[in-house]
Amino acid sequence: MRKLLKVILAAVLAGAMLFALCMPGHAIMASECGTFVTKNPSYNKDGQYYMSFTIQAGQPPNTSGYTTLASARLINSAGQTVATWPQREISSGTTQTREYYTSYSNRPHGTYTFALDITSRGREYGTGKTISYSFTWKYTVNHTGGSSSNSNSNNSTAVTPKFTYYSKELVHSNGNYVNKFVFNHSNAKGIYANLEIFDPSGYKVFSRRGDNPISSNSGTYWFTWNGYSSNGGWKCQSGNYTLKYWLSGQSAKQVQLYLQISGEG
Repeated sequence: MRKLLKVILAAVLAGAMLFALCMPGHAIMASECGTFVTKNPSYNKDGQYYMSFTIQAGQPPNTSGYTTLASARLINSAGQTVATWPQREISSGTTQTREYYTSYSNRPHGTYTFALDITSRGREYGTGKTISYSFTWKYTVNHTGGSSSNSNSNNSTAVTPKFTYYSKELVHSNGNYVNKFVFNHSNAKGIYANLEIFDPSGYKVFSRRGDNPISSNSGTYWFTWNGYSSNGGWKCQSGNYTLKYWLSGQSAKQVQLYLQISGEG
């Protein structure tokens, strides 16, 4: 009898353990991770269709050392992925604007699904185990004729962002003089500015993308350069330099300037 009771008890315990192991996990929401996505207006430009999103980096509950990763896919009406954008990290605790663009000119007309995939990761308190949650935002793209539109947002006529060279000056900073390059911009909010500098022999001595996207719709934006090469740290000489500058997603423009390098030698 005792033997039979032991067998029954063992079976009950095993069933209880199996039930516990098979219980579905808690379906966590993106908002519980502090992960938020805002869809910005979409637009057509230079034969490309742009979809823009402002993404807030999130942290899974009860974790530390978190990261947020964003990638995207374009799916046709047959369910096939026809374009992808690689996974990129969004700095912890920041909100960043990401633009995803592609040409639809060689794609069949029809309805496509744009999927924005966001993954929030963190290390669980106490165990250090990586906790990861993935979320997907989907939008319908209607491709007809030579252009495309997004049915999940109210699109207006696109205004081309502009970024133009304005002036340079030698300014005092941290005990040294540095060259400051000022640019005018319009309709460029949420877009990164970029600058490259080439010495008189054509060698690239400086390359920089803005730390953050442009924060206002119009105004000025500037870069500074202390005269040292980014590729070795040597001091450059005064002379005629070429600046290449552009907004992310646009072609570079250039201007040639005489730059005075303070304390050269």
